[in-house]
Amino acid sequence: MSGNPERQDDGFARCAWLRVGELVSQFFRNRNSPDAVVKADTVLRFIHFDCHTATVQIYEHDFKKQKSHVADPAAKHVARNWVPLDASFVTKFGPLDPQSDPKQFVEWEVIAKAKASGSDHALSIVNVYHSVRKAPRGSVLELSIFSHAFVDGPVLFNTAAGTGDRRDPDDTDGRAATDFRADMGEAGAANANALDEFKKGFADTGTFRIWGCNIQDIVDTNPPPPQTQRRCLIMSTVREVVEASYAQQIRKGGALAQLLKNPKKLPPGSTKISLDMGRQINHERELQSDPHAGHGLTPFTIDRLFEIRYDEKFANHSYDSFFRGNGTPKAASPRSSPDRCRTSCSSWRRRPSPATSSSPRRHSRR
Repeated sequence: MSGNPERQDDGFARCAWLRVGELVSQFFRNRNSPDAVVKADTVLRFIHFDCHTATVQIYEHDFKKQKSHVADPAAKHVARNWVPLDASFVTKFGPLDPQSDPKQFVEWEVIAKAKASGSDHALSIVNVYHSVRKAPRGSVLELSIFSHAFVDGPVLFNTAAGTGDRRDPDDTDGRAATDFRADMGEAGAANANALDEFKKGFADTGTFRIWGCNIQDIVDTNPPPPQTQRRCLIMSTVREVVEASYAQQIRKGGALAQLLKNPKKLPPGSTKISLDMGRQINHERELQSDPHAGHGLTPFTIDRLFEIRYDEKFANHSYDSFFRGNGTPKAASPRSSPDRCRTSCSSWRRRPSPATSSSPRRHSRR
């Protein structure tokens, strides 16, 4: 599946075709393994739910004839690589029984009708869920979604979520809070065992991959009364620490960069790395107003972002004990003088302004 959250190009559809090439190569390489699910004479069918064109497409790969080769390996002309999956589709590889015919179990007709009605988001992740549920048992080797994503799931068209534990029928995007309940967020007796049906569509070695980013942490803020608790999003602290401790050091170059880049040997345990978290949090503040990043990062102040991460006192706060909570920042603005700490010392203690004072509780990432 390839998303279309910005509704302007086929970049994610190209990624989907590149994945087809990777999988063909991988399956062909392993074709003689005792536990191989794809053999040398297998015909493998790839189904593409393309949000950019609001169509469902199919590609059949004959390993006996084509081996590991796919056309257009660089995905420069991706529209040519697929054929429409609709009522006119006929396989080139002999008749199929109804249970194995993708025309019968893939939800292409619903999508075609929505497109014909003029919908600008005719294709939903629910169409994919339904198709996997109706697929022959154990037949799905991989479900991959190429699109933007955030902590709640993949973003196909960036539609609004429903409320409670129900999916909004007009919501196209993945929702971690509802999609993996027993009924997958859909009401009705026909959906009572939806999740079990979905899982049984996969082969024992099948995988469900979401290729979009997940760069948020969830924080529940508990402000002073009469305000009520609300869910907030901050940039993933793990991502910021990795960026500061590795990527930023590589860009700097020098002896430390060479140590970090060595694929055969870890740096000595005594190695000290300066983490410029002021720079990372300044960048997070910039992303709060960027419509193409963060998917709604809560506009906390710089001081509050430091305190949430490094100076909260409650159970299960992973970072307070690590940084020991005993640093005190200089009075200078973090924009002009970024705060720094070493992995062997504490982080900086930050005080919130009265308007933002609260006691957040961090949830584990979903």
